[in-house]
Amino acid sequence: MLRLVPFSLFWAVLLTASQHSSQTTFKRDGNSWMVTEQGSLSVDPVGQVRVKAAGNIRIRGGTGAQVVYRVSRSVRAVQQHEAQAMADRFPVTSGRQGSTAILQVAYGPFATSLEITVPRGLESLSVETLGGDVDVSDLNGAVVAEASGGRINVGHIGGNIDARAAGGAIVLGVIGGNARCLSGGGAINAMEIHGDSLLETGGGDIHLRKAGGAVRASTAGGRIEVVEAKGTVQAHTFGGPIEIGSAKGVHCESASGSIVAQFLPGILDSFLSTGSGDITVWIPSNLRVSIRAQNEGSGNVGTVISDFPGLRVMSAGAAVMADLLINGGGPIVQLAGNGGRIYIKKR
Repeated sequence: MLRLVPFSLFWAVLLTASQHSSQTTFKRDGNSWMVTEQGSLSVDPVGQVRVKAAGNIRIRGGTGAQVVYRVSRSVRAVQQHEAQAMADRFPVTSGRQGSTAILQVAYGPFATSLEITVPRGLESLSVETLGGDVDVSDLNGAVVAEASGGRINVGHIGGNIDARAAGGAIVLGVIGGNARCLSGGGAINAMEIHGDSLLETGGGDIHLRKAGGAVRASTAGGRIEVVEAKGTVQAHTFGGPIEIGSAKGVHCESASGSIVAQFLPGILDSFLSTGSGDITVWIPSNLRVSIRAQNEGSGNVGTVISDFPGLRVMSAGAAVMADLLINGGGPIVQLAGNGGRIYIKKR
């Protein structure tokens, strides 16, 4: 189970004085007041920033050497002074802890949203929220994002991403470094990750369009799709299909779904297994590969089918065993099915 830092611990941080300013405005909104605090905080343009709040948080990279923020809170009150007193009980605080600039918004009984601009060249940004979404983009450094009840959206960043959502979805754009994404039950969708990828969810689909490094993907109840991976792919699901558009090597296991994988030149030893679906592997015609296949359940030799010549198939009770040397053999690809069909396709 994903555990988040208790919000009460946010206030254990001692902030030192720094150059910052703020102003607060009030606007009547039906039976409530919209209390908006705008301010800025000086920061090293290549330093670190931490944001801790409750509500939706949107952060973008910009120029300059300041954190510029806008905190909007809808406070239910009759008079303006009552709204101000309520807001003052849950303050917005900013300051420094060593070389790190910190912005904190205390949790209160009202809807809160933050819009923040930070220097684009920051070394790192850490953002945590209770009960809201996180939206971050246009940064050169690393990002750590944590949400207890909402989704996490990270657009374009140059460094590593560490995203943790207790139950919401995680969406990534272009990530220049490695990616580590953990969700308690939401989907994970990524456009492009230049480094290695670790993608795990307790109950959603995983989709990765392009990966520059190794990929590890796991879900307890969804499908996994990796369109293009320059490295190896490990994929595990307990309740859906797996589709690997292209990879150098794969280790795929599905308890109840079909698996489709296409191999790249430079293929490595691989393993594909499913409990109740078909397995289809696409292999370039000029690759040297050794295929070892086993299909349980029917004893029908026709359940292993190859576009390449030389397939040797034998029945052993309820199981079917098959061997195939493509272009004289090479790295070993093991295929394990249970009741479906195994297809060895030429590309």
